[in-house]
Amino acid sequence: MMSRPLTADELQAEVDAIMNELSDEETPEEPFQDSGSSYHPSCESDSSDENVVSGEDYEHSDVSDSRENGSRNPPANERLATTEDISCWTEINDQPKIHDFTGIEGIKVNIPADSSACEVFRLLFDDTLIGKLCDWANLRAMEIVGNVLQKHSTMNRWKPLSSEEFRRFIGLCILMGQIKMPSIKHYWNTKPLYAHPVFGRVMSRNRFEQILRCLCFYKRDDERTSRLHKIEQVVNHVRENIQKVYYPGKDTSLDEALILWRGRLLFRQYIPNKSAKYGIKL
Repeated sequence: MMSRPLTADELQAEVDAIMNELSDEETPEEPFQDSGSSYHPSCESDSSDENVVSGEDYEHSDVSDSRENGSRNPPANERLATTEDISCWTEINDQPKIHDFTGIEGIKVNIPADSSACEVFRLLFDDTLIGKLCDWANLRAMEIVGNVLQKHSTMNRWKPLSSEEFRRFIGLCILMGQIKMPSIKHYWNTKPLYAHPVFGRVMSRNRFEQILRCLCFYKRDDERTSRLHKIEQVVNHVRENIQKVYYPGKDTSLDEALILWRGRLLFRQYIPNKSAKYGIKL
């Protein structure tokens, strides 16, 4: 049997019945009754009042705590004073200390007026340094000759390097810096376009290449003390000779230069606005 839907009157009657049942179940709240007794503070409340700090005392305690704890937030009056001190310009007498120049500038050795460039050069590259360079080059040549070489290698005809021959080698290297050629072989070229009267007379090309291959600025068995150990002994020796020969003046201007070098080197620098870009700064 199908049930029919409720009419509006029947639905309203059902809602009223439910509301009446809910109202009957609720219990009325008891009205508030004043006992008429007054509040009397206990001893605990008295003791708690002692911990109450007034506004003025709180400010002083806050300042003292911040100072004791090393706080970085100073009070307002101190911050204001600090700001005022910064805004005021003061004159500070901060002059650099200039030390008195007590040295005697100039050349420290007696050089005759008619001295040649070679004689002046020997003051810096003396016989002791030239002898060391020759010994190191000869040791390097023995190591190369001891290895397996080709039959027609120029190192098979190596002769011990002498000090006088090494000085001629240095002279040719200095002259190469003044005369630019495409390669080392062109300095010994006999064609009229490249022919030069000096290089062939001083030393043969094969001998020059032999010395250049065996050139060494340190003893290979020495312990490595720094990254510049391969040239450190020569640099220190030349520096000591310069200090013996010349004393700089009071006003000295120093400048640095970037020497072109694209090889593997830890302290190689790259400066894009330089012509060399890659190199060693001296």
